[in-house]
Amino acid sequence: KYYKSGYNWVTLAKTNNLANPDILNVDQELTVPKADPIYPVGSLNGDGISTEAITASKYKVVKGDDLWTISCRAYADCYKWTEIAKANNLSNPDVIEVDQELSLPR
Repeated sequence: KYYKSGYNWVTLAKTNNLANPDILNVDQELTVPKADPIYPVGSLNGDGISTEAITASKYKVVKGDDLWTISCRAYADCYKWTEIAKANNLSNPDVIEVDQELSLPR
């Protein structure tokens, strides 16, 4: 949450010389450096999912989407996925369907 982006794990791993960033130990202290948040924009990720910024107030879900990635693209803040869920009255934010149209609060 410090960077408001889940993509800054690379920054933390490099700063702390973590051999395997997937493994942290209880009571392990980490240095959290000042850095700009990293957001994927304007490309495809390894799964072929677009990371192009979303600027419209409506969005049609495509295969591979989830609220986290839509929020990253729409707001450059992945943690705003909850706002999308609330605006669309989603009873289960883990379930969205291809071609479903979502309102994106602006």
